This record gives sequence, structure tokens and C-alpha cells, in this order.
Amino acid sequence: MLVDKILSLFIYPIGFTFLLGIIGAIFLVLGNKKLTLIIWGLGIIYITICSLPIVSDWLVGSLEKKSKYLKLNIVPKADVIIVFGGVIRREFPDYPFPDLDLAADRIWHAARLYHDNKAPKVILSGGRNDWERNSPSQAKTMAIFLKDLGVPEDDIILEEESRNTFENAIYCKRIMISEKMKNALLVTSALHMPRSKSIMEKIKIKFIPISTDFIIVNNKTEIWDLLPNASSLNKTTFAIHEWIGIFVYKWRGWI
Repeated sequence: MLVDKILSLFIYPIGFTFLLGIIGAIFLVLGNKKLTLIIWGLGIIYITICSLPIVSDWLVGSLEKKSKYLKLNIVPKADVIIVFGGVIRREFPDYPFPDLDLAADRIWHAARLYHDNKAPKVILSGGRNDWERNSPSQAKTMAIFLKDLGVPEDDIILEEESRNTFENAIYCKRIMISEKMKNALLVTSALHMPRSKSIMEKIKIKFIPISTDFIIVNNKTEIWDLLPNASSLNKTTFAIHEWIGIFVYKWRGWI
């Protein structure tokens, strides 16, 4: 898992540009200035393209368009609400509360569904990375926030073993079987839903996809969309992460 994480860093825009910078520096040391300038120029062009709103919105939209927002009044009832992790950042020492990431809407929406009586139980799914053994699991830290949102502790089930989306689904299925739960409402980010949905279908869990945390809310193109910015670079990275995940999961036979 650690090797996968490290290798993926060099595929993301900043990591790949950094790698091109290193390669260019090597050729500079070897005395090939022309090739150095070409490689460095390609790096600048690549990261600039990835920073364009029109590019990032297209990449994110290519995944989010596969997800639909369901209004609460049309969401059917189920036996359990499942929330996939990835919404909590690393904890700060001596700070007692979860530090929420951009995908925290997953927990908010799970609380909405629970309070609207869509399901009597909530499974919070998420363990910890191999290098974070001394840190609390994603599930345990999500539970702190969910309880603050009024969900009783007795109605929260923690799944703390999973380290990726595939394991999220596998371990949640085990809980559902042991608790005799027949169907679920799956809550995750719209960008993350296509991969999550494919896994749930692969392992034959009966569920309704409940997408939240939509990134693209306005498809209208403006002149500013042709100018690079850091926010768009971040969104491009998220989209590339998901497309890589889909490719790798298909290669492994997980979806």
C-alpha cells in the first residue's frame, strides 16, 4: 500500500512536474542544455494546463456527471447508511476534535439521512494507513463529528480495518451480513462514487448510491476559466487520482 501511495505521487501534476525537473537537471549536469530546456518547458506547459479551470472542470465533470443528487424526500429507506472514509486529515497533537477535509460533506449528509429516518444505523468505514499506526482510525474520528451532529453512539458502527475503497466495501459487506442487513444507502463524494459504485456492484451489495460533495456546480464557461490557478490544479489532481484508481482497480479485478 505504501509503495502504491509513493508511486502515485509522481503521476499527479506537481509530482510529475517535479520528476521532469529532476530529469532536466540531470541532463543539465551532463551538459545537454537544449534537452534540459525542452524537458523543463514540457513541465511548465503540463502544470499550467492542469491548473486551468476549463481543464479541471472537464476532468472532474467526466466523473461527477455519472452521479446524481437525490433529494431527501425521494431517498428510499434502508437498513443502514454506509459512509466511506477519506474525510479526516491527520490529527494535530493535543487538539481534541477532528480536522475535517474537503470531503466532510459525506458526514453531514449521513447525519441528514439518519435524522430523516432513512436508516436506523450508520456504518463509518475507514481505517488508517500503514504509517499511521499510532493515529486513530478514520472511522473513529468520523464518529466524533457524527455524534456532534446528533447521531447516538449506539446507532454508529465502526469499520476500522479498511485502507482503501475496495476494503471499505468488503468489510462493510461483512458487517451487513453479520447484522442481517439487506440493503444500504452508500454515501460518498460524487467524484468518488463511480469507483465506489462499481466495487459495491462487483461484490453484490444491494445499495442506493447517495452522492454528495459535488465539486462542479456551475458548467458556465467564463473568461477566468482560461487562467491557471491553484484551486483548479487541486481539482485536476483529485480527478487524476480517481481515474488512476479506476484503472488500477480494473487491472486488479476489483471492479
